[in-house]
Amino acid sequence: MKRLAELVVLAGLVVAQALLFGRLVGTDTDYDEGVYLTSLDALEHGQRLGEDVFAPQPPGWYLLLRLISILGPDSVRGYHIGMVVVAIATCLAAYLLGRSIAGPVAGLTASALLTIAPPFPLYAHRVLADIPPLGVGLCSLWLVWEGRKRGLAFLISIAGAAVALALTLKPTAVLVLPPFLFLLLWGRSRRARSLAAAALGGGAVGLSFAVAYAGVLGELWESVVGYHRDARDTPVLLDNTHELLTFLNWRTPFAWLVLGGFAAAIMLIRRRRVPAVWALWLWAAISAAFLLFQQPLHDNHLLLLPVVLAVPAGISVAALATRSRFQVAAVGLLAMVLAAGYVQQQRRIVLDQIPEEPELVEAAERLRRLTGPDDLVVSDHSIVPFLADRRVAGPLVDTAVLRFQTGSLTDAEVLRELERYDVRAVVVGRAFANQFELLRGLALRFATVPAPPGLRIYVRR
Repeated sequence: MKRLAELVVLAGLVVAQALLFGRLVGTDTDYDEGVYLTSLDALEHGQRLGEDVFAPQPPGWYLLLRLISILGPDSVRGYHIGMVVVAIATCLAAYLLGRSIAGPVAGLTASALLTIAPPFPLYAHRVLADIPPLGVGLCSLWLVWEGRKRGLAFLISIAGAAVALALTLKPTAVLVLPPFLFLLLWGRSRRARSLAAAALGGGAVGLSFAVAYAGVLGELWESVVGYHRDARDTPVLLDNTHELLTFLNWRTPFAWLVLGGFAAAIMLIRRRRVPAVWALWLWAAISAAFLLFQQPLHDNHLLLLPVVLAVPAGISVAALATRSRFQVAAVGLLAMVLAAGYVQQQRRIVLDQIPEEPELVEAAERLRRLTGPDDLVVSDHSIVPFLADRRVAGPLVDTAVLRFQTGSLTDAEVLRELERYDVRAVVVGRAFANQFELLRGLALRFATVPAPPGLRIYVRR
């Protein structure tokens, strides 16, 4: 009977997550979303990752997008739905980990707290490479803990494979390694065997990707690692210390539950209960330290914090509540606070229901009329070619200001790639607008045509 009640609550929680995360499906896109969508479009039409298509993320991220493309419609709305599914799966991973460490109430609380953890609901639908590695990281922690508890080496091998898979989605997944090793080496028995099993699983995944992309490993290393390393010397966008100190909004139940969860963890460790939860608080501390020194810091980087705070806090506060003499009252109060947080996030998310910028939609329509289905185009507003259903020359899928600041892209290189790929049209309105040598080169090679306000459209003469 208890198991059935747990499944009913879990099903209700999944429905609540779908209703919350799905409210922003099909709304406006940000720049990086356009980059990833146009990159995927280029890959699906024969261009190759690393060799043709500039890849700021590892190959696993693009494979995930291709999987979503196979399963759903090839549109902004379709990819948003796919990412909502990934976000819900991440919440389910939090449930599995919490349940394994401290029981059903802890699992449900961890999942529910992540659901209402700002800004997680605002980004759950976005085509960004931040949430998927966190979800896979949570799965790896669940698998390694289950493997250690049950003494099953094959589960530990799968856990090691999951860590490696997370790294193929985004390099910041390396932050999950300390808590993974904490759980892997917990206790005194079979440490060497467990470490060998995890290394075997991780090595198999790493070797598979190395073989699959053997011809472009140097190019991928430069675009994934070198490019972001060089970006550290570019102008600061956000104040790291300020963002971390003000991340918890004390007007939200989430902030108070995180504080309460940390206090609960201290009480539990003093009573020698649920020691494994400190592996997750270690993850939170390491992630906060990483964000403190990350340059340049972007808003999407802060998506680390909802996950690494919500999961240990949810487990800790639930574990303490279920061990209280007033268990029913404590769990009931916890459920009420979580419900209040859900209502608050439903009201907050309405403010972000913004349609795509009409100028970009109009530019896409004009681009579609001016070019043929097989023509290649380029735009510094990355979503425009995708909305126009036109392919982009692979080296120019990402033309962010950051690429020019790091020297990853220059005016001369842009002009050279336009010629090499025989690009038919160029839409300017963002980074290109401040590259004066590039604009002069465009004026020599292309004719200008009427464009929406704030944009310029160049068509090859």
